[in-house]
Amino acid sequence: MESRGVEESRSQTLQDGALQSSKTKILRSAQDDTRCAGDDTRLREQCQEFEALFLGMLFREMQSTVPKKGLLPLGTGGEIYQSLWAQEVGRAAARSSPLGIATMLLRSLSHGA
Repeated sequence: MESRGVEESRSQTLQDGALQSSKTKILRSAQDDTRCAGDDTRLREQCQEFEALFLGMLFREMQSTVPKKGLLPLGTGGEIYQSLWAQEVGRAAARSSPLGIATMLLRSLSHGA
């Protein structure tokens, strides 16, 4: 029973580390793009990716509130699958119906350069 808790903790730590790394790369890339005059397409892509990341995190947190009672335990693989699912749903949601976060971020970074 204790080993399952350790596995879940390790899985969560790995996911959080990967998420933090992704956020850092996106923000660093967006900052580099603001230095390049006239290269708005790359900055726009990075802002859209940030919005997708935000929505993925939102879906992951919403999913964590659902009780995990079921026929079979999820295990580490199931936890990773659910995290990847939330990430992809976030990307799809950002492409199909953006909330406007990318637009506001683009506007802010473009005028701040």
